[in-house]
Amino acid sequence: MSDRDKLKVSDKELAEAFKNTNFGARTNDTGWQRQAVGCACLKRLEGFHTGYTMECILIEFGLLAERPNLNITRKGKNFIFRTYFKQEFSQ
Repeated sequence: MSDRDKLKVSDKELAEAFKNTNFGARTNDTGWQRQAVGCACLKRLEGFHTGYTMECILIEFGLLAERPNLNITRKGKNFIFRTYFKQEFSQ
């Protein structure tokens, strides 16, 4: 597995992490899941709280460092970029 692949979160991984959660009607939509995780990463980057369940998901993917610091990791910053800016640079 290359370094680039280690920074990615697949749709299958997202679906597995959200399997027993309830964030509303769109919980099973992987597009929504990716946006929700990206939004949570941005919130943590700015120092805001995201809720315990989302915090656990971010830590599970390695997007957020474990307690006590809870800082966004390199993988988390890469996830934000891929979620919000990937389309602009792929054209």
